[in-house]
Amino acid sequence: MHKRILSAILVASIVFSVGSSALAAPTQGQVNQSKTNLTQSQQKVQDLEDKVMKIDGDIETISKEKADIDGKISKVQTSINSIKKNIIASQNKINSEQELYSQRIRTMYMNGKEQSYINIVLGSKNFSDLISNIETVQKIADYDKNLMDNLNSEKSQIEKEKDKLSNVKANLVSLQSQQEKKIKDDQDKKSEALALVSKAKAEMQKNKAYYDQLQVQQNAEKARLLSMNTTTSASTSSSSSNVAQDRGQHVNVSAGGVVGIAARYIGIPYVYGGASPSGFDCSGLVMYCYAQIGVSLPHYTGAQVKYGTTVTGALQPGDLLFFGSTTAPDHVAIYAGNGQMIEAPHTGANVRIVSVRGYSIAKRL
Repeated sequence: MHKRILSAILVASIVFSVGSSALAAPTQGQVNQSKTNLTQSQQKVQDLEDKVMKIDGDIETISKEKADIDGKISKVQTSINSIKKNIIASQNKINSEQELYSQRIRTMYMNGKEQSYINIVLGSKNFSDLISNIETVQKIADYDKNLMDNLNSEKSQIEKEKDKLSNVKANLVSLQSQQEKKIKDDQDKKSEALALVSKAKAEMQKNKAYYDQLQVQQNAEKARLLSMNTTTSASTSSSSSNVAQDRGQHVNVSAGGVVGIAARYIGIPYVYGGASPSGFDCSGLVMYCYAQIGVSLPHYTGAQVKYGTTVTGALQPGDLLFFGSTTAPDHVAIYAGNGQMIEAPHTGANVRIVSVRGYSIAKRL
């Protein structure tokens, strides 16, 4: 009696601790769907966070490429600045040589000679002097011409190099602009992805809260079922074991206690032909649980349906629900109350609590 009172108090405390929603026990389908939703939302968050990390990686890569381009632009600009100085120096040489040339002309003029090399030739005193003066004038003219040509050629080459480097810089600046645009685009994508991550996390938390709530409700329901595990009296046990052999006769036992027993094995895997806690099939679970309250049943749904009386009114915990044919059913479950039943469903699944579905006949032992 004391155990019954304590169990009732335990169930009541669990039920009221989770609120009024706990009064309606969730179906296994609801729990499974909630878990699927939670898993999917967790995966969505992970996928979005992976996307953000990838964008961060892209930004880092592009930033390194841009930094490399910035360095190249800086080096090219330094070279251009150096070449500009060389152009100025070359122009200064040209200006200097032109000044020397002018000075020679002025010196010749100040010495009473004409400003033209031709006057030097015409001023020759004899043929030998003429030849000498022509050679002198030719050398001076060739020197001036070659010197100016060389200086102008040097300046031209320097300017070409400057133009070449200017084109290189223009291309690098264009690449720099493209990289900056890529970085900005990726930063925009990252901002959008982070907003989606925030939204997905909120959805994940919502799904988790709902799943946790269903878990609490399911645990409360399991506690309710376990509380129904009552110990029958010796006289009841004795009479039930005898009467169970008589097909069709009602066994006056606390059949609800079998629900608490069956609840212990929720999660045990389905095993074809199994009738022990190492694995159950549907009729094996029924047989094993009822045996613990002194009711002997065969291990076969077609035989179990022949025991007890057919239920025509409201179901009671412990009633057996058969599916398929009413005379040769292919599945059996134990009614657990509150529209729920406990069953060992099929290969690949475990003993579970689910909502009652369309059964063909119910039997009460």
